[in-house]
Amino acid sequence: MAELVHSSAGVSQGPAPAAPGAKKAPTANYGILLLPSIGTLIAFFIVPLMIMLGYSFRRFDGPAQVGPVHYVIDNYVKFFTDLFYWEVLGRTLVVAAVVATIAVVIAYPIAYTLARSKSRWKTLMVVIVVLPLITNLVVRNYGWMVILSDNGLLNTFLQYLGLPTLTLMFTTTGVIVALTQVLTPFAVFSLFGVIQQINPQLEESVRGLGGTTWHVVKDVLIPLSWAGILAGWLLIFVQAVAAFATPLLIGGGGRAGQLLATLVFTDAISTLNWPFAAATSFIMTAIVLMLIALQGRMLRAKR
Repeated sequence: MAELVHSSAGVSQGPAPAAPGAKKAPTANYGILLLPSIGTLIAFFIVPLMIMLGYSFRRFDGPAQVGPVHYVIDNYVKFFTDLFYWEVLGRTLVVAAVVATIAVVIAYPIAYTLARSKSRWKTLMVVIVVLPLITNLVVRNYGWMVILSDNGLLNTFLQYLGLPTLTLMFTTTGVIVALTQVLTPFAVFSLFGVIQQINPQLEESVRGLGGTTWHVVKDVLIPLSWAGILAGWLLIFVQAVAAFATPLLIGGGGRAGQLLATLVFTDAISTLNWPFAAATSFIMTAIVLMLIALQGRMLRAKR
């Protein structure tokens, strides 16, 4: 009897068969809930994007005029065969890469402090990080103009110390400084969630084995937060490539302010060359999409 009970207890019992004629529970179709969002995305993003793509292959026949629907690649040929546009493209990519790298380096210790802090001032620190995002972008740029101008706060302070003054307004360096301050909070919050998921006991284990802070960073934090680092870097790079107000106000009308976004603005608003502005926009979009694809490959290789 004991053997019989033991053998019957070891048999896994599956779900009870449904009674004949019983109705199945209705399956919720959650895809219907996405229809309003998908419809909005198609109407206000995909359709205008396709219209702009069509414009990029049309001929420029004067200000605000486009040629008939004879699709040509003249606008793309013009961009890639003129050294001026290669220079603007290179400057844009270099500025965006420098801004993204500096912002991630600055953001990492801030994000680590927020993720590990148990202080009652943690909420205040988060508010301080968020505060620049609440301030209007144009207001922030005018603030930087007051700081970086020849007679601004920075040079006044340097003169007070007896040090040589700096020329930062209407320079690429000034654009990088302003963009870094504007975009660093995005990197902070991109890294914050990733670092928060890292078990602090791993760091203590490295220190218990005689490791230094450098070993903790090199062997624990960076490998485990690599996805967040890439995501934050790419997020800032994309926004820096598309930045318009900051290069225009801080860089001015000279070479420092000539990035792809300001070039699109000039062609679309000043010269009214809509086909070429559309082509330049799609070149920017292609660069961003290639970087997103590269990020995906790097993350898969890391796993």
